[in-house]
Amino acid sequence: MPRWVLADATGTRLHFFDDGCAVFNPLRWETHVVDLLVGTVLEALGAGPCSLQDLVDTALEASDLDATNAERFVVDALAQLTDLRLVAVATDYAYR
Repeated sequence: MPRWVLADATGTRLHFFDDGCAVFNPLRWETHVVDLLVGTVLEALGAGPCSLQDLVDTALEASDLDATNAERFVVDALAQLTDLRLVAVATDYAYR
C-alpha cells in the first residue's frame, strides 16, 4: 500500500488562520492557500509517511464528513497537492 509524504518535510511550512491554511513549498518557492481540512491532511503528513487510510481517518476526525466523502476528499486533495508538488508517494522521494 503506498504511503504519502510531504515532498520536502523539512522545508514545508504551514500557517493556519481562521478559515484556511497558507502552505509554503520550498521546492518551488511558492505559497498556496488551502482550506483547513487540506491543511490538517498536510499537518498529518508532516508527522511522517501516511497511508490513504491514515489520511482518511485524519479527515474523519477533523470534519463532519462520512467515510465515503472523506475518502473522496482525501483522494482529490492528494491529486491537487501532487500537482502542486507538495506531496508525493513515498517511493518517489527520499523522506527527509
